[in-house]
Amino acid sequence: MNQVHQESFPIYKATALHLPLHHQQILQTMDTNNQDMFIRLTNSLLVLIVSNLPFKGSARTSILSKQWLNIWRESTNLELNESSFVKLEENQEIQRIQRITFFDFVRHFIVSYPQKAIQKFAVACSKPKRFLSDMQNFVTFAISRNVKELEIDFSDPTWREDNLDNHPAVAELPLQAYHHVGLESLKSLLVNCPLLESLSLRNCWNVIEHFEISLPNLKLRNLVLDKCNFIHDMFWIDGPKLKFLKYSGKIGYFHLLDQRDMTEADLDFGMKLEFEEVGALLYDFLQELYSVRVLTVCSVFLQVLAALLSLSKDQYISMLSLMLR
Repeated sequence: MNQVHQESFPIYKATALHLPLHHQQILQTMDTNNQDMFIRLTNSLLVLIVSNLPFKGSARTSILSKQWLNIWRESTNLELNESSFVKLEENQEIQRIQRITFFDFVRHFIVSYPQKAIQKFAVACSKPKRFLSDMQNFVTFAISRNVKELEIDFSDPTWREDNLDNHPAVAELPLQAYHHVGLESLKSLLVNCPLLESLSLRNCWNVIEHFEISLPNLKLRNLVLDKCNFIHDMFWIDGPKLKFLKYSGKIGYFHLLDQRDMTEADLDFGMKLEFEEVGALLYDFLQELYSVRVLTVCSVFLQVLAALLSLSKDQYISMLSLMLR
């Protein structure tokens, strides 16, 4: 077996366990017979392999052999991040050119993308203001391929999370990005993505009035609100049967209606600077997480734990595991 295929063993070993059983058996049989397994694999199986790798890792498989040259372009795990093109150590003009190159790459990539369905589509751009029509096209592309996990990240790596309110881009950039992308609201996004199973909002600051999902028949199972600051601290979820919830932000009014399928929650209230009169809010919130089996909390939770316990010593939440961050 040549050197190129020997170097590809880590890819095989890292992904074989994620493949269907009959495909695993094929790989094991070839390995036992000391055959050049990769030459004998079909393109559909190679696509399964690269789809279980991070997108940047799948692109690196193109150097393995001619057989692998374009397999990565069929990966169903698409993670398109400008950080692969834009270098922060360069000056603003060079970064601007690098960002244009990134968007050119994404445009050409999706035009020639052959798969009819996508497992995950993630795009990250810190300055999308000049590329709003492109962002709209990217989201439309993902929706047309029945994407199951959609992630749009407009955060800037130069932002200081402890001073975002004073950052000049906070009021301008996300507002234009989220509204001009063609998604007038979060509701529009979910209506247009009925098969969406995982939704993540990260570093969304002061651009959404409050967070609300109240649509029936959604397939949404995983919800991540990471370091988000909404204008009004109210969260209303009625419709999707979530299994996993991660929330990082301020303590507010939480209403989770009939979330009996939820098994895990991760709560981080580190952005809360004042802790007076929040015990009742947390208590009511935790009562709505009655089905959770694994709960991860932060130190802020512990600071108001005494207030929670003083409200009622007879009621408790049935959790098999409590992890303290």
